[in-house]
Amino acid sequence: MRCSKTVERHGVNGLTIVGDSFAKPLIKALDEGKPDGSMYDMSSIKMMNSSGVMWTTEVKQDLIDRIEQVILIDAMGFDRRLNGHPDHGQGNAHRDGQVHEEPTRQGLQ
Repeated sequence: MRCSKTVERHGVNGLTIVGDSFAKPLIKALDEGKPDGSMYDMSSIKMMNSSGVMWTTEVKQDLIDRIEQVILIDAMGFDRRLNGHPDHGQGNAHRDGQVHEEPTRQGLQ
């Protein structure tokens, strides 16, 4: 998958994708690995946002299982003027390798 190749090649530390429809192919690519049989290096990824569509619990857990250091944020109701600042709108951050279902609500009403 092009995304995993790009992350590895350029040391990307943050991604914004749209829910399960983008996460599932990434998970599949990480599971399959490279054509030579080696695995993609995702160690540079620190944060992933899902903008516009929340991840399912299963996909969140799959991402955490494969990219252990990642913080996942469900970004719902963002206003583009806020430049995707995670303190606004609704989101779930996952720092401890666990999926937390209770969303937080801060900022915008």
